[in-house]
Amino acid sequence: MTLKIRLYFSNKIQSDLVAHLTQEQSHYVKDVMRLKKGDYLSVFNAQGEWSAIIENYEKEGARMNRARSAKIYSNFVGKNHC
Repeated sequence: MTLKIRLYFSNKIQSDLVAHLTQEQSHYVKDVMRLKKGDYLSVFNAQGEWSAIIENYEKEGARMNRARSAKIYSNFVGKNHC
């Protein structure tokens, strides 16, 4: 069974995003979940959810690159579906 790791990312997520995770998120993915360089995780916010790849671990934190859209749920945000 493959475990899916999802992290909330408060900044805007765009197609060419290369960003550092927070120190807490970096600790979680590196030391707790033991992700290695090249491993995938999901990042999400109100815009939707994206697949990202760990590019490197640096002093500033884990550097990730947005790989592709995992699933888009932004069409449902703010709408009443009763």
